[in-house]
Order: sequence, then C-alpha cells, then structure tokens
Amino acid sequence: MKNTYSASGFIFTNIYGYFIAWFWYKALLFRSIEGLSFAKSMLLLLLLLIVSLAVGYSTQKKTRMNTVSIVMNIVAGYGLYTLVSYFPILKSLILTIVALLSVSVGLYATYLITYRREGVSAYKMIPKRVFTFVRGSQAFLALGMAILMLVPCVSVTVTSGVSQAKSTIPSVSQEATIANNIDCLSRLDNSEWFSLTFEEKLDVLQTIANIECRYLGLPHELNVVATDMERDTILGNYSDRSHTISVSVKSLMYDAPCEVVDTVCHEAYHAYQHCLVDMYNSCDDQYRDLKVYRRVKKYEVEFADYITGTEDFCGYYEQACEEDAREYAASAVEDYYNKIHEYINESN
Repeated sequence: MKNTYSASGFIFTNIYGYFIAWFWYKALLFRSIEGLSFAKSMLLLLLLLIVSLAVGYSTQKKTRMNTVSIVMNIVAGYGLYTLVSYFPILKSLILTIVALLSVSVGLYATYLITYRREGVSAYKMIPKRVFTFVRGSQAFLALGMAILMLVPCVSVTVTSGVSQAKSTIPSVSQEATIANNIDCLSRLDNSEWFSLTFEEKLDVLQTIANIECRYLGLPHELNVVATDMERDTILGNYSDRSHTISVSVKSLMYDAPCEVVDTVCHEAYHAYQHCLVDMYNSCDDQYRDLKVYRRVKKYEVEFADYITGTEDFCGYYEQACEEDAREYAASAVEDYYNKIHEYINESN
C-alpha cells in the first residue's frame, strides 16, 4: 500500500473520523466504566483515541497513510474502550477474543521469524520484520475490536425494537419490604446482575418500586417500565399521570445495578413529592404556612415550570425537587446494598 494522504491530511482525517464515529458510538455503545464517573470515563476514552492515533501515525507514516489505516485507528481506539467498559458484562466474549488475537499474533510472529529470503541477511531483515509485525498486529487488533463492538451494538439495536417493556411482578404488594424480598434483591449484586435476562432485571426493579411505594406511604402503585429514551443522558423519568417510572433500556442492559437502583429510587421520590404537593393544595389555607410545607411550595413551582436537563442542565440540577431526590436515592441505594451484602455474607 502507498500513502494517499499527506501527514497533516492523514492526522486531520483521523480526528474528523473520530468525531463522526463518536455520535454513533455514543448512541449505540457508550457506557461508563464501572467505578468511574461519566467525566472520567470520557477522559479515558479521549486518551485511548489519542494513543490509537499516535501509535497508528508512527507506524503508518511511511507507506500506510490511507483510508484503510484511518478506519483501523478509529476501530482500535473505540474498540479498546469497549473492551474495558464492557468487560464486567461480556467477560467470556472478551476473553475469547483476546485469546484468539493472542494466538493469531503469535502465529503471525512465528511466520515472520521463520520466513527467510535468499540473499538477504537475517540481521538486515530484523528491523523490517519488526515493523511488519507491528502493522500486522494492528490489523488483527482492529479486526478483533470490530467483532467485539458488533455484539453489544446488535444487542442494543434488537432490544431497542421494543419501545417499552413492563415487569410481570404485580405493582401492589402487601409484603413489599426489604426483609421479605431480600432473596430477590440479592440479584442486584454485581456477580449476578449481568447474568439476568432483560425481563428478570425489570422484575427486580418492580420489586424495588413496590418497596419504595410502601416505605414512602404512597396512596397509589408505581409501575416500572423500560423505555427507549430520546437522549442517552436520560436514565429515567416519572409520569405522575400514570404513576409510571420509566428506565432507559440501555441503562437497564449495561449500567451497574447500583446506578439502576438509584434511578428507580430517585423517580420514586418524585412520586412522593407529587403527593406532598397534592396534600398541600388540598389542605385549608390556614395550614399552608406551616414549616413542613416550605419545601413543598418549591416543588409545586418547579413542577409547574419544570426545567429539563436537555434545555438547561445547571437549572435542572439545582432544582429543589432534584436535589432532594438525589439525596434520597443515594441514601436508599446505600441502605439496600448494606442489607444485600449482609444477607449474602450470612448465606455464605
């Protein structure tokens, strides 16, 4: 192969390719790395893309600055991030791909070492063979990463064909306590969550919603459904008209269980806030200035002119209803997992 780009053109086209690929990757594959925040996960992805470009350019600048090399660099960068972020849930597939890549690279190295050209000294061939090995390894890596990204991509596409899915667990239960459902809740442990089917995960979340409904004293049920969200940054929402908590399909499939539990508890608390507003509006005027209602007044104003995260993230984040829901959800998740880990430890 020959160069079809200048050095600057090659680098610019790589960066442009990374930029265009990002929109597809974010829509179909991106997930935060377990244990890292969204911002830190994004930083790691950026670093991997920079490394893939730097390594690619250093090995391709002599005779391989072409479209094929650009595609390989893009696939390698995003593929390596996919390998890291999806390892907890696709461990078997990833280990299989890594093993096959290792065998392929090993066989390729053996071929380069044993192949001899007449009339050329082995000493002179070493630098060229090393360079050839590096370029060949890049091709194997790009192929392996392409296969790796294809699997979750197809999974999201197939699952997103169902615009909404609902749990089979009843949304009203008199026995909705953590103690009475600890066996079901133990499936929220990382060691088991990622092996659950889509429907089984929904059932666990409906159980949590039932517990929250009973704990918060809501006068109505909470129904949990999985829905395709308009934006990947939206993990869930609550509709007071239908008393429905909608969880992102992508989040349900690929996010850590603690994050999904946080979403359900967060939205359950919004249901509780709506009930407080209803109670405030139904009480006599003489009671509306009570201290207990001061926060509720803010809820009422905010619900009447609610700021979404897509239109103004800072405004959305600083709303009293969102601050209180985040605080409650964080406390609830900690309580759930303390009891889950206690149950698992006693069982072992």
